Amino acid sequence: IYMSVTNTNPSAYFGGTWAAWGSGRVPVGVDASDTHILDVQVIGTGSVLRTAVIFFYISNEGVSLVENAGHLGLPVPEKLKEVLEQLHERSGEGSE
Repeated sequence: IYMSVTNTNPSAYFGGTWAAWGSGRVPVGVDASDTHILDVQVIGTGSVLRTAVIFFYISNEGVSLVENAGHLGLPVPEKLKEVLEQLHERSGEGSE
């Protein structure tokens, strides 16, 4: 992956064929095992950070899927919307 703030095609620098990926997005490299290490080494016990990160990713991706389904005109069950909104709100607690 080559990230740049210019519109210059990477082939001008490196040659080869390149394709745009994730325009306007940022790749994220955190997973639950990273937070488990922090739980054990820093906090000393439990799985607080790991659980918070898992809830965050599930809710964030879930809300995104529901929004996209709504934009496509697909029916989305109200209960699913409610659960994902609750998870999304809960994952954001204390992050201010």
